[in-house]
Amino acid sequence: MILLLVVVMGISSCGEQPIKDIHKAAEKRLQLGIEYMRFGYNEMAMDRLQKALELDENYADVYNALAVLYERLEQNDEAKIHYQKALVIEPQNSDIQNNYGQFLCQQGQGEEADKHFQLAIKNSLYKTLEIPYTNAGKCALRNKQFKRAEDYFQKALQANPQFTLALYHLAQLDYDNKNYVKAQDYLNRYLKNEVHTPKTLWLGVRIAQALNDSKTEANYKRLLRSAPYQDSEEAKLLERLDNDE
Repeated sequence: MILLLVVVMGISSCGEQPIKDIHKAAEKRLQLGIEYMRFGYNEMAMDRLQKALELDENYADVYNALAVLYERLEQNDEAKIHYQKALVIEPQNSDIQNNYGQFLCQQGQGEEADKHFQLAIKNSLYKTLEIPYTNAGKCALRNKQFKRAEDYFQKALQANPQFTLALYHLAQLDYDNKNYVKAQDYLNRYLKNEVHTPKTLWLGVRIAQALNDSKTEANYKRLLRSAPYQDSEEAKLLERLDNDE
């Protein structure tokens, strides 16, 4: 609060700018910080975000962005502190609840993470419920809670039937459960909205093999061996398996 008061006094003496202009200045630095983060300029991102915080120490989105940056820098204690500060200011902010849930899951705190995903989901004004549902599903997978994961992915699709990440994970789960026709259906739905990745091509190869669909299998293998996928771990795995046959 003292720092904010000093900043406000300094700006006011120059032009009597209202507090809302200070918030706009903080917002501008926040956006610059996020852009620098996006391109991997972490030091410049840290500088802009810290300056945003100097302007407005009660700006939850800045604490959230700093938490993400500290997490990227593997400074997990600082990340946790900044997530918690953000949530003290805006406990109803679903984006922050979702991000903190992901952080906790990465730290091996699956049940605590799930509580924060649920808090993100409970916000009736949140327009992208598929995101916390899918992240909750991924966290459940990480902890080998497969039924819980499937339920979350299904709820993600109820929120957004075209959400490709949930479709991919359901395809993978059904393949693992030997529900190959359902797995193929989810993969096909995925491909209506998204291009292949090495992971989806490799999954497609295995589903086609399980369904004895040699034509589709050959097509997936051809794609996996071609640009831009040929240097992926999945392509290397395919090469090793083919050499062993």
